[in-house]
Amino acid sequence: MTIWEDLVSTYKSTNLETIFASLGVSGIPESNYSGLKVASLAQWILESARGTSLLAVRHYNFGGLKWRDEMSDFATKVLYEANDGPDYYCRFASLEAFIKGYWKFITRNPYTNWEDHTSSPEKYIEFIGEIYAPNQGYRGKVQNQFAEARQLLALSDTPPLSQGTWIQETDEALYWMKGQYYIDQVDKVPDDEGFAVVITDLKEWFSGSQYPAPQSMKIAEGDVQEPSPIPVDHRAQKPHRKPSVMFDESPNHTKGRAGQTIDTIFIHNTDGSFAGTISWFNNTDSQVSAHYVISRQGEIVQMVKDEDTAWHAGRRSDNRRSIGIEHEATKVRRGLTTAMESASIALVKYLMQQYDIPISRVLPHRQDWGGSVSTNCPHLLWRTENDFNAWKEENLREEVGSFTQSVTIIKPTNGDKFDVNEAFTVEGTAEEGVKTVNLSTSWGGTNFGLKTSIPVVNGKWSTEIPDGLNTGGQREILAEGNDADGNSLDFYPYEVTIEIGTGMAKPTQGDRLSSPFGPRNGRMHNGVDIAANRGVPVFAVTDGMVSVVKTGCREGNKICGGGYGNHIYIKHSSLGLETRYAHLTDVTVSLGERVSRGQKIGTIGNTGNSTGPHLHFEIRKNGVAKNPLDFINPIV
Repeated sequence: MTIWEDLVSTYKSTNLETIFASLGVSGIPESNYSGLKVASLAQWILESARGTSLLAVRHYNFGGLKWRDEMSDFATKVLYEANDGPDYYCRFASLEAFIKGYWKFITRNPYTNWEDHTSSPEKYIEFIGEIYAPNQGYRGKVQNQFAEARQLLALSDTPPLSQGTWIQETDEALYWMKGQYYIDQVDKVPDDEGFAVVITDLKEWFSGSQYPAPQSMKIAEGDVQEPSPIPVDHRAQKPHRKPSVMFDESPNHTKGRAGQTIDTIFIHNTDGSFAGTISWFNNTDSQVSAHYVISRQGEIVQMVKDEDTAWHAGRRSDNRRSIGIEHEATKVRRGLTTAMESASIALVKYLMQQYDIPISRVLPHRQDWGGSVSTNCPHLLWRTENDFNAWKEENLREEVGSFTQSVTIIKPTNGDKFDVNEAFTVEGTAEEGVKTVNLSTSWGGTNFGLKTSIPVVNGKWSTEIPDGLNTGGQREILAEGNDADGNSLDFYPYEVTIEIGTGMAKPTQGDRLSSPFGPRNGRMHNGVDIAANRGVPVFAVTDGMVSVVKTGCREGNKICGGGYGNHIYIKHSSLGLETRYAHLTDVTVSLGERVSRGQKIGTIGNTGNSTGPHLHFEIRKNGVAKNPLDFINPIV
């Protein structure tokens, strides 16, 4: 059994009454226990990617539980690098310890009175969701996992007829509505008592999973007649429907996304025929795939489910955040056909809507994370970046009138530049009826709150971000308006993209980023590798003092310099940072020397544990490695 199967098996046999009694929790009816198991297991499906996240595998933490002092009797403290950076998390000794620890976590102060919200899984998640993971659409994401959780726990998910209504949206489309759920396809199967309905495509309007487990429900117990349909129109709520696709699953993919959120779409060209590409992606020797392949006739074949990781751009670990779309093209048959373009626009708009992906994160393959793979794809479709960006703006940018937009941002504007931690002001206008404005910023697949409940006065609002943003690169500032009761008035927030920089120079004039920051071969790669020829100069990225110098390492000695070979550390006290430069051939500075931005400090080499000439470059804050692309982007 896998660790996930062990957890599910253990939880099925767990007596929640015993756990609650040991934690001093009382007043929850026993009839509510199964619903609480559904809700909590659904959280663990989402948080641990079904037990595949490193936090789950290494530390028995399936719930993404960060360390709190109240957990000291249930877990130990461990430093863990998550999507939003390193932090202290709970480490549990066993599956049983995690299950009990989860419920201890929920008894803490932020969740006071949670016991009063246990009548259903929905009520429980509605209450704790915004506390557990604020501003992330968390409640909807967890509720999407309820069907799978019930199936794993062997609980029935068959709602009675009174909880739903037949809806006829068009002459061809018949839906069963329950809350915000809709069904795209139903199979009516007679049984002894009447009709059963097998649901083969259940979705949720605002944040639904595309591939839940099939379910069945009675529609007319003891009666073969269907209830009368009721007309309804939902298109204004969610304008982009998924275009028709055929599913041909490639073996070249990884189940789940290891807890990461989809935040990017990469556009590729095939450099081969439609049929040949599909055949290649179905060949296990190829070790490549994509989520979708679009033919020149506009046919779309989906080869990897959205919630799984395709092997399409850069390193597989990076692919967990993205969806890849291949377009049929060859050196002879270049560019987009009309049918292909229409299919591509429809699919990309649907995916942007489904996963809240901003237009700034629809990228050509050649712009994957720092250029982790040397490629000019999709050059057979768009020759230059300007060509691609112009097409994107023309075809993917939504017209303001196509959905409700209650607020606008007039300052800053797209492309404005600020230093890391530089204060800036955000101001804008609001329509009548908007009482307050919430601001957030998107980074690493997660939205982080900047300011909430900013008052609107005479149709205008303004606020100061006194500490600025603490990581560099492109950042989206998102604004949404609220009514008097605090309810959001915007289906999509208003968005501007700004540039956050550090004033740092590039550490070398390299050819390409050969290895990005992040997990690599089961270990953490604490910097980036920049490939370049021997002897290419290496520069100090900003002013500082040389704090470590190691020389005397020769090529072939893998352990010299602790594996770094000849290397230099520079402290930048004004920024609270340290930079590291490794695998050098020559070092041209000395210990204690003060250096300035752009000053040559050494040359590219292949010393230490290195497989070819390159610079290994790190940035550390308080000893903790940070992604250099958060400070210098682009870095090559």
